[in-house]
Amino acid sequence: MKPGDFFVVFLSFWLLLNFVIFLWVLYARLEQIEITLSKCSFIHINRRIWRSDPIGRLYRLNFINLVLLAPNFFHRRGDIDIDQVLSFPRSQLYFIRTIYLSKFMSVLALGIWYVVETY
Repeated sequence: MKPGDFFVVFLSFWLLLNFVIFLWVLYARLEQIEITLSKCSFIHINRRIWRSDPIGRLYRLNFINLVLLAPNFFHRRGDIDIDQVLSFPRSQLYFIRTIYLSKFMSVLALGIWYVVETY
């Protein structure tokens, strides 16, 4: 077993763990997060459009992440209540951002490993 193989196994396990945590957020915490942002029309519109199937839940969480990343953009459009977004619990905010950052970094590391091993 080469050292690179251990790296791939570790990153694969890490991505699987991220996927399980992401599914938990989609099915156990999404409604709670949406209730926390109950005054935001953008959230209500996306909830009606995307419903509760797995892809819809994924899109709804992605839109919530967008609102939390760029609240001023959505406030200028009149889609959100800025006070409610700014008072969003920091622990949930950091948790959501950590999930997305972890997935991004894992996929980036696998891509870099693939390029290094291929060329």
